[in-house]
Amino acid sequence: MADGEIVIMPPAGMKSGHQNLELGTQLNSWAKRDGRGRAFGCSTGFDLPNGATLSPDAAWISKARLATLTTE
Repeated sequence: MADGEIVIMPPAGMKSGHQNLELGTQLNSWAKRDGRGRAFGCSTGFDLPNGATLSPDAAWISKARLATLTTE
């Protein structure tokens, strides 16, 4: 967390794991058809301006926004 606190999260259960996969699959399929951005899965960490790193269940980022980001 941004304040240095460590939060231990247990792995997802079967139902949540299946729902996360379904969400990511649908988002990625849409992103490929749409062509305006890229989808990312639940293991992707996003560094936020406040110093926090978050990992959402699924994410989509436009190509324009991706072009402004560094590989770090």
